[in-house]
Amino acid sequence: QLKNLLFGSSFSCFAEEWKMQSFTFNDLPELRYGIVQKKGGPCGVLAAIQACVLQKLIFEDVASSDCEATELQPSNAERSQCLALAIADILWRAGDRRRAVVALSTGRQQFIPAGKYKADGTIETFEIGPFGCILLTLSGILSRSIDLVKSDFDVPSSTLIGAHGYCTQELVNLLLTGKAVSNVFNDVVELDSGNGNITILKGVSGRSDIGLLSLFEHYSICK
Repeated sequence: QLKNLLFGSSFSCFAEEWKMQSFTFNDLPELRYGIVQKKGGPCGVLAAIQACVLQKLIFEDVASSDCEATELQPSNAERSQCLALAIADILWRAGDRRRAVVALSTGRQQFIPAGKYKADGTIETFEIGPFGCILLTLSGILSRSIDLVKSDFDVPSSTLIGAHGYCTQELVNLLLTGKAVSNVFNDVVELDSGNGNITILKGVSGRSDIGLLSLFEHYSICK
């Protein structure tokens, strides 16, 4: 179920770009707030966690100084604290502020793959019990629950990881809003095909602490 939700197939596996990606901060003085991406793939997860870290640094007085320049040049302890708080917020939000589930890698195989399933040496070593893009993704799914994530989708065949290992909008929305909806508009849109059939498109149900900007806003194409 978990692999089908992620990839659409139990034969698919996490790419190496995902397996090697952890949450490592940049040590350049002007970029100490930034998380380093090693290779393409889990960009959506990194963008979401980076946004949450910046929210903590800038708006929640985690930094020891009120100076904006200092907020973006945090100490090792401050940025680690912001990362931990950001992850906690993401999981608590996904669990509807009632529960949070953390997936940990034990290094031991937790089950023996059988039938129509391809082992990748990654998912098989997880147990319910933080860090890294895979662990955060799995923790977000389990905090929300597999069934609720499926119910968030517009189409049952949607996945959280799409072509070339990139995050889908559903995964980004899960991490930022707590629900894996397929769209970024407000609430629900009903499309009438004209023959009595109504298509329901699900958007963001409530105001999120962190919003989305696209190139359309940058180029003043939309308001």
